[in-house]
Amino acid sequence: MVDVPGCFLIGLTDNDYFATSPGALASLAEKKLTSPHAGALTKTLVEIADQVVIADQKCELPDTLRSPSPANPRTGCAQPATDRIQARTSHSRRAAGWESWQGC
Repeated sequence: MVDVPGCFLIGLTDNDYFATSPGALASLAEKKLTSPHAGALTKTLVEIADQVVIADQKCELPDTLRSPSPANPRTGCAQPATDRIQARTSHSRRAAGWESWQGC
């Protein structure tokens, strides 16, 4: 890594410009290569959520994190996604208030 005392506001010397350009190009290339992954994720989420239909006004549940994919076959209400998402969150079930859920 090269220490560059100048900046674009006050100007770079020729040596500073050519010393920093490979890092700037690498950063730009990395950004261009990772942006499509985020776009693909958003597109997939939109395609999945497009099929969700809310049929009931209230599922008789407290406000919790729920997923539209699995539904209770008895009532058709969406079930909480806690079993699938628990490993991805930093909160415990008790801190998030999930231990009191009884189902639809």
